Amino acid sequence: MREKQLEGSAKEQLQNIFNIAGITTDTIRDIVWFINPFHDNSEDLLLRMKELASKMLVDLDYTFSLGSDNERIFDLLPDLNKRRHIYLIFKEALNNIAKHSNADKATIIIKEEEKTFVMMITDNGKGFNEEQITFGEGLKNLRNRAMQIDAQISIESSNGSGTKITLKVPLTI
Repeated sequence: MREKQLEGSAKEQLQNIFNIAGITTDTIRDIVWFINPFHDNSEDLLLRMKELASKMLVDLDYTFSLGSDNERIFDLLPDLNKRRHIYLIFKEALNNIAKHSNADKATIIIKEEEKTFVMMITDNGKGFNEEQITFGEGLKNLRNRAMQIDAQISIESSNGSGTKITLKVPLTI
């Protein structure tokens, strides 16, 4: 009996190590990608976001839609730090959908609206009551990142009605 407990514990520890290694690898890839000046354009960032959504959502039987009235919208955000935080907010929101929402559809819209960069991410999942959440740092991270780039973020959700995250960043046009 003791051997089986040790086996299970070792398997759990190896799985945890594997998970941490995967997260670390993804983080390093993101950092390397962002500091490479070759990728410093709207097309590359939109492509990276589409690939990430495809990886995180479509593989989990989610649907994905990206619309933009300005394909070069990220070029209107000259600050690399702002683009990086927008990407990381996007990634955190998708992670929350994949892990917690039980949704079967997600919609992502990126557009320019009244000299403002707008990113809306919605899902049709189970939703949540923020006051009842007792785990994780995801929502706090979203708000902290938005604050660091002088952006507004709203997170609308309630039990049984999905979630809508809207990020608004003033543009320098």
